[in-house]
Amino acid sequence: MATAGERSEQRRSARLVRADPQEALVSPLELFFDLVFVFALTQVTAFLAADPTFGQLARGLVMLAIIWWAWSGYTWLTSTVDPELGLPRLVMFAAMGAMLLVALATPGAFTDDGVLWGLGYLAVRLLHAALFALAARGDPHLGRVVLSLVRSLVPGAGLIILASAALDGAARDAL
Repeated sequence: MATAGERSEQRRSARLVRADPQEALVSPLELFFDLVFVFALTQVTAFLAADPTFGQLARGLVMLAIIWWAWSGYTWLTSTVDPELGLPRLVMFAAMGAMLLVALATPGAFTDDGVLWGLGYLAVRLLHAALFALAARGDPHLGRVVLSLVRSLVPGAGLIILASAALDGAARDAL
């Protein structure tokens, strides 16, 4: 039998999860969120158009994969968590702002704006972990998953930031 505190925590956590994920419709917030990612993808096109070489294509594909990976994580999670509720909505707006920063820095991501791009990406991923943590409240197993997520994303974003700040040319591209 659950204690009163456990029941209260389960109710609070359950409110963040959609009642029936199979019946969930896409909300206007999710559509706006998708538009920010679409803008980031169009900025990859601008990045590619600036220098139509195979090296630029490889760099563009790396950025495209990273942006796509971030978008797919949010898409999957918002099919379970209701983004129209208070805290998830705040996290989604903050993530949109961070992705806008990534999008604006994309054309210069392998030159002057690399650190800005990496910091924006780190914020996007940390906010994804925050949204996941909101969904996992009260579930110790999912709490461990969130901790594992944070442990894996910080080094990856850290390498992007380090490579942008400290290296140039092929060494930066390889890292």
